[in-house]
Amino acid sequence: MVMHTDVEKLKKILHNFTVLYVEENESLKEKVSPFLSKIFSKIYLASNAHESLELFEQHHPDFVITCIGLKGMNGLQLSKKLREIYPKIRIIITSSKVAKDILLEAINLNIDGYLVKPFHMSSLAKLLHSHSETMLEELNHAQFNQYMYKIFNKQQNLLALIRNDHLALTNETFLNFFGFKAQLELKEQEMKLDEILLPHPTFLYHREDDTKSCLEKIKQNIDRLYNIKIYDTEKVEHHFILRLASINENNDTYILSLTDITPLNLLGLYAKKE
Repeated sequence: MVMHTDVEKLKKILHNFTVLYVEENESLKEKVSPFLSKIFSKIYLASNAHESLELFEQHHPDFVITCIGLKGMNGLQLSKKLREIYPKIRIIITSSKVAKDILLEAINLNIDGYLVKPFHMSSLAKLLHSHSETMLEELNHAQFNQYMYKIFNKQQNLLALIRNDHLALTNETFLNFFGFKAQLELKEQEMKLDEILLPHPTFLYHREDDTKSCLEKIKQNIDRLYNIKIYDTEKVEHHFILRLASINENNDTYILSLTDITPLNLLGLYAKKE
């Protein structure tokens, strides 16, 4: 028997997740589905692999609970198919018998849980709970990343994630300034910092006799701010302040920030100093 408090705990964690329950035994399905409905935000019911695949492609559930003894495509074959569509899907299989070959195949498919029918709801609850905290953590992490990417894109500064000396990701401001429509277009061009910096006596740019790239120079003085000059798509000169921040030095990952200070008209002031 599952305690009410246990159900509430599971519901608190899994109420934003959905489940696909595949069972050809209608009496068992009628017994288990109300329990699942108390926990998940939505439950999709199927009696065979064909129905399961259709529901999975339509709704992309977070959990799949399937019995092995399905007619036609069995539960393990279905699980393999689902993993091909979405490798991270969590799958629990149920079976009326424990067979070594079934267990070995389930292990090979990296199945997340195994229940022998008939099973108590407490066993199912325990199995769901063992995955619930990890799923919630992954969901929170994904939502946080989406939120941070939105902030990243809304910045007026030109921002770029640099990994192993290559532009891995930029914000929309960066793309728009250089006239790129998408990240893929930028990556295909393989833009390098040395190629876009314009010569200036007191600014950072790549000189012919330099043995190091500008990025290597910046890494050696990571806390320093640099004046740089860059053309926009109309060949208009812009004056930027460049700053590099380390995210993970071991993985050679940095955030490049370019602040456009052209409206301050300091380029003319620097020109008088030359």
